Parts: sequence; C-alpha cells; structure tokens
Amino acid sequence: MQIDYKKYVNDTYINRILNENKEKKILCFGAGSALSIMPRILPEGYKIEYFVDNNKNIWNTVYKNIRIKSPEELLMEEKNKFIILLVSQHALSISKQLDDWGFIKDKDYFDLYTSLERCFRIQKIIWNAEKMIQFIERIPENTFDKIMYKMDKRIGVIACCSYMGMPMFYDIATFLLMKLNGYNATLIMDNIYNCENFIMYDGASDDIKYIVMQVIEVLIKRFPMLDIRYIDQNQEELLGEDIYEISRNVKINSIWQKSRLNEKTNSTSIEEYEREFFEVFYQNLKCIKFFFKHNKFDSINVSTGLHYHRWMYLWVGKQKGFRASNYDGPGQIKTSYATNEPNGHSYDVAKVINEKWFTEEEEYKIIQLAKESFLIRKKSTLENGGYNFQKVERSKELDRDYEVFIPLNVMWDAAALGLEDVFTSTEEWLVETLDYLLKNSNVNIMIREHPAQHSLYKDYNNPSYESLLQDNFGKNPRIYYVRSEEEINSYQMISKAKVVLPISSTIGVEAVLLNKKVIVHTNCYYSRLSFVDKAKSKNEYYQMIIDAIAQSESNITKENIDKAYLSYILLLNNQIETSFRESCPDWYDCNLIDLSNENGVQKILKVIAEGIPACYQNVLEIINE
Repeated sequence: MQIDYKKYVNDTYINRILNENKEKKILCFGAGSALSIMPRILPEGYKIEYFVDNNKNIWNTVYKNIRIKSPEELLMEEKNKFIILLVSQHALSISKQLDDWGFIKDKDYFDLYTSLERCFRIQKIIWNAEKMIQFIERIPENTFDKIMYKMDKRIGVIACCSYMGMPMFYDIATFLLMKLNGYNATLIMDNIYNCENFIMYDGASDDIKYIVMQVIEVLIKRFPMLDIRYIDQNQEELLGEDIYEISRNVKINSIWQKSRLNEKTNSTSIEEYEREFFEVFYQNLKCIKFFFKHNKFDSINVSTGLHYHRWMYLWVGKQKGFRASNYDGPGQIKTSYATNEPNGHSYDVAKVINEKWFTEEEEYKIIQLAKESFLIRKKSTLENGGYNFQKVERSKELDRDYEVFIPLNVMWDAAALGLEDVFTSTEEWLVETLDYLLKNSNVNIMIREHPAQHSLYKDYNNPSYESLLQDNFGKNPRIYYVRSEEEINSYQMISKAKVVLPISSTIGVEAVLLNKKVIVHTNCYYSRLSFVDKAKSKNEYYQMIIDAIAQSESNITKENIDKAYLSYILLLNNQIETSFRESCPDWYDCNLIDLSNENGVQKILKVIAEGIPACYQNVLEIINE
C-alpha cells in the first residue's frame, strides 16, 4: 500500500529546525513507525545518523542501514554537535527523560511526533494490513469448502476498526479460525465513526476504515463464500435505559482516557472528554441497535467490551438475550477472555464457583493447590520473580495501630472501571466512608495505594487520593496513607486490621484467606460470592463496618474459606497463554492451520463459541496433569 506521507507533513516546521541546525548530526528518538517514515520525509541532503529507543530488545539492530541504539548513547555525544528529533508516541515521558539528562527542548531536542502523528499512525496500520493480506493469501482457496458445522449456533465476530491495539486484524483471524474449526461464524465489520477523531487526530476514523477495507476486499475476493456483514449508519431510536448506560460509560471512558500520559490528554479536561464521548456514543448505539434488530445471533465476540463504543455490544447483548464474549490482549505471554460481561471484571470466576463446574474431588485438589500457591504468593516480590505487586517480602516495622484497611486499585484499570454500586465514585466512597467512621467510631484507618502504580504503571496519569483526603480531613492522626512506592507489604498490613474494605482488588479474596472480614460496596466479581459481605446501601455498608469492628473474631466458615481458595486459584489462572494475542504480531507469520494448533487457540475458541470459561479450562488442565 503506497501512501504519500509528505502531504501530511508540516514542511515549514521541519525545514526551520533543519536549517537552524545545518551543521549538526540528526538523531531520532523512537524506533517504531518512524524508522520507515523519517528517511522518506527528510529533505534531500539530510540523513539520520542513528535511532535510539527505550526498548532494549531492538538495541544494536539495523533497519535499512540505520542502526538502533540505547538512549544512553546520547550522553556520549559531544554537546551542541547534534539534535534529537523526538518521533515517538511516548513524547511526554521521553521529553521528561531528556530534560532529566540536561537536554533543552527546542534547542537540543524537538518534538516532531505531534505534527507527524498521522504519518506514524498510518504507517503502523499499513504494516499490519500488509501482513494481514499476506496471512490471508497463504490460506489455500479451498480451505472452507467442505467444513461441516459442529454446532448450529450463529456467532458474530465483531471487527472494530481502531488504532488502539488494532484489534480488527486479530478479529478477522479469529473469525477465520472459527470457520476452520467448524463454527457457524459471521464477520461483523464495525465501520461506524469511532472516538479516535478527537482522541488522536481529525480524520483518523476514515484513515483506518480505508486501509481495513482494502484487506476485506482481498478476503472477499479469495473466499467469496464467507459471511461478512457491515454495521452502517442506519439507526434505531434509543430508550431511557440506553441514555443512562451511555452516561455511565462516558464516565468510565473519560477516566480511562485521562490515564494516558501524553500532551493531548494533559491539555484536555475530563469534561471535554465527556462531551465528545457522549456525542459519539449517542450516535453509535443507534447504529448498533439497528444492526442487531435486523441480524440475529446466539453470541458475539468483541474487543474489551469496555473501552470506546465496544461496551455497546455487551449492552445490546443484554437487551437482546445473546452472550457477548470479549477479550483484552496487552499481556506479554497471555491474553484475557471472558464468556460474557467485561473480561477485566473477572466474573467468570464467580460463574464457575456458583454454578459448581467442578466435582467435589476436583475442588479438593484445587483447594490444596491454592493453599500451596498462596504461601508462595505472600513471600513473592517483583524483584524475586514473583507475580505479586509487593515492594518487599517483609515490611519495615509498622508502628501504626488501625482497625480498618482500605487497599486501593489502579483506578483507571479495567479491573476497577464501571463497578460502582452503592457509591457513585471512588472519591465519594472514600470521603463519605471516612467521614462516617471518624464521626461514629474511634477506629484508625490505613489506606494503601496499589503498589503497581509506582512500578508497572509509572508512565500513566495515576490519581493520588492523598490530596483529596488532605482537603477533606486535614492531617487527621487517625488516617494513615501509604503511597505506592513505600516499602510496605500489604499482607502484613492486612494482618493488623479487623476489617478490609476493597474496591475490586484480589487482596479482598486474600484477606478472607487471612481470616479477615471483607465488606464490599462495588459490583466486583467476589461481591457475587458468599465469603464477603456485600452492602446494598450506604447505611448498610456503614453498619456492616461498625458491626465487624465490634466482633472479636471474623467467624468465616470453612465453606467460605474453601470458596475463597477456589476464587483465588481461578483468578490466577484466568488468562490464556498463547502466541495468538492482539498485542503480539508473531501470529501474522503463521499459516491458518498451524495457528489453529498453536498453544491456547482452542481454549480461546471454546470461550467464544461454547461459553467455557478460560479459568475453568486452565485449572482443569492443571489438576489433570
């Protein structure tokens, strides 16, 4: 696919930078799409000496005679003899990195990404589109001719045209895998206007659709018998419940979008995002409702089920009575799938337990496995290769006495988004709950930021509630606030408390395993399980806390402890290990039959087509090894 990138380039800006620095070497920071684009758009007579990138996996590699190096190479260069062109979408964090090293913006380095974003985005999607076309063309033309359906149920695979993760090519491959494996699948192309025109740049939606439809043309030409349908601009009127759901998801997506660390997000208020999201969601839901009024399916599959307008597919599924499996694939070796409801909320864990998917013998084996795993988890750290987000195995001595422990989530993460029930927001919950406890009890309260904020998610806009508490309660000696970077182990913090008040974090389950009373106010997955107390109103929530503090022991039954162990091990095994992930481009190089036999792919198809939870498949496999 040939694109004239120069028509998207601000020549005046680039030429001014180059003319003012004629005698200096040109170095580029960011070795993604810029590798292909920058050599094409530089004026004749200019060349790039080398690229640097923070991804150490590509250091010392060469792309078309241009070497990629570590950013620390910049510190070896003679000052004032070179300029740095910042050409990465991570411009904000890289700018801070360069500032910390003593480089001066608009003198030593220049942010080109903002003016060239459209070029970089288009190049990245073209690379993936070309790989997808090659993937399709490797499939023999008679592949689907004699395949018999193994079940009659109609399954729709939604392909959303989007820059975020570029799920549409992964969705097309998923559709082809389902056809190959005998499922009655239809590819549903979501071609409606998306949110990226205001999130990225004006025209983004049209750019994506134009390129994706070229891939679809190749697919149709090669396999004309495939059932492919399109969601277009035809609309169905909305109901009052639709407007309420739009408003709820506007809030969710605005919080999530504000977590992105970039110049545009930082300069856009949450109110602006809410206005834009509402306008797009209002129109898109009309289109999606019209499509499913005229096209009947037993189930569908869609990316995330939460972000942008993808939540609408789960909502319409709830209205129409069809199941909506969904996935999220940012992991390095695993992907996350749910049979229904947003996969980030892990409701399949509660489903497997409450519907008794395991036999008594299987449950016994799983509980023994969970006990062994939990002992290891309590001692693991990120530093020693563990999967636990604790800064240290043992804490500095805690000199605080407290009765109530509040572990916070990473508040923009899918695991916490959209779970509000008793309270309308995290801020309301914290302020009103603390206010009640301070006025109606003598308890001390320990609040812990999620440890991952300082480690895994340091490059995001993570909210700190410390200032919120200062504004409302001052320096109250009964409130202790622990920042994410502080070296304090959350398990030891639990051990000192009488009651734990989580949002949705797994630590709510682990607190039960440590024999602590857990009270929840959200619709998190373990609110559906009997080992925690779920409040239905604010007054009930407050009274549950007061009653729990007054009890000398938590009195958790063995049955509920066992359920907590089941929940714990199911959650740890709720993802599918596979190379076939939205975020991993390696699968493009496979042929379809080999991909079907890749580790984890059949598990994915069972989640989508048969509604068999990933956590059930994984745990059953472990205990039967």
